[in-house]
Amino acid sequence: MNLNRVASIVLRELGHVVVAALLLGQPAVAAFTNTVTLRLRQGEVPTTNGAPVAGASAYTGCVDTYIHREYPDTAFSNAPVCLYGGADWKGFPSNAARAYIRFEGFENYLPAKARVLSARLYLMSAGDWVEGGSGSDIYYMTVSWTEAVTWNTRPARGQLIGSVLRQPWAPKPDGSNSVLDLSSLVQAWHLGGLANRGISLDCNEDGELHSGRSF
Repeated sequence: MNLNRVASIVLRELGHVVVAALLLGQPAVAAFTNTVTLRLRQGEVPTTNGAPVAGASAYTGCVDTYIHREYPDTAFSNAPVCLYGGADWKGFPSNAARAYIRFEGFENYLPAKARVLSARLYLMSAGDWVEGGSGSDIYYMTVSWTEAVTWNTRPARGQLIGSVLRQPWAPKPDGSNSVLDLSSLVQAWHLGGLANRGISLDCNEDGELHSGRSF
């Protein structure tokens, strides 16, 4: 959708994921370790430790969208930003949104015998769209979804893995980053223990006033 998510993996907006991997030396050779940081951002050539991955083309595996309860049959895959959170006072819950993000094919850029040490998702704020007093929840998705998803076709929430916290009534300025630590989840994806169906961001949509954010 846009460039406001960056993934960073050690061995996404602008959005990116960074992956850190530990490279293990061959037993017959002098043992060595080397820490590599892989950075993925939609529309850009992936980098390891800041250098472009040899032979790689621009990364196109970031899939993201959001759904909105007030527009139950509308898909927002072409929207310039993603919205999430934003529940109104209990009894008036129409102003609620969920965001979905998935980085596909990140394994293709990991060196052979790499072990994921950490993984973080960076989301650049496009500002608050509802002012509120609490954060939003992060779920890993257990069922498949596409950018054509709507509120009426939304999948089950999945498994809660964390929260995006904020100080009461504190705005999130445009251009500021939120960092989500997804290390355990990405490790499970890499090892094959879980299918990579991405994550969702939302809140207690039928509860008290919550913040609404965009990225």
